[in-house]
Amino acid sequence: MDMLCPMLYTNHAPFFEKFTKRAVDAGRGHCQVCIGIGIGSSHNQNTPEGMIEQMKVSKSLGADGVIFFSGSALTAPFTEKLKASR
Repeated sequence: MDMLCPMLYTNHAPFFEKFTKRAVDAGRGHCQVCIGIGIGSSHNQNTPEGMIEQMKVSKSLGADGVIFFSGSALTAPFTEKLKASR
C-alpha cells in the first residue's frame, strides 16, 4: 500500500478527529496518509470554515495531506478559503 485515504465525510468534529488519529496511527511508517474531507457528499454538506478546520485537525494529528470529495463541490466560497489559508 502506498497511500491510505480514509473517506471521513462528516461534520461531526469528535468523529473526524477520532478517525483521523486512527488512520494516521495505522499508516505511520508504512505509507502516506491523506485524509478525505467531504465537501459535498451524500453523507454531509461541509462549510468553507469546516473544511479549513478539518484541514487543521488533519495536519495537527500528523496526516501527510488531505483530499476533497467531490471536486465539483469546491465552489468559489471553498476555493477562496483555500487561497486565503496559504
